[in-house]
Amino acid sequence: MILAASAAMLGFATLWFTSANLWASLGIGLALAGLVLRWHQRLVRQGLPPNARERLAMRLAWRRGGRITVDELAQAGLNPHEARATLEALCARGLCRADGDGYRFYNDPTAR
Repeated sequence: MILAASAAMLGFATLWFTSANLWASLGIGLALAGLVLRWHQRLVRQGLPPNARERLAMRLAWRRGGRITVDELAQAGLNPHEARATLEALCARGLCRADGDGYRFYNDPTAR
């Protein structure tokens, strides 16, 4: 919402100082705010892309000593289904392995 209000103010101020037409400035400012708001809502609905989810999982595991659970990843902002799918995709690529109820990332690439 703040981003859309900022876009409206930017559009209004830019057109007000260049054209001094109040109604055109208001209209363009509101149209710009609407476009920014729609763009932002679409980004929020789509969620994190797969590569960002994988980076998040690896960073959390790094902070926790190389081991992470699905619940810990879900607490970081992913839903449990996405968290499990992300960790399983990392396992399928050989970047981690299942370890009890969690997943362990390798510290030494030759120790697989």
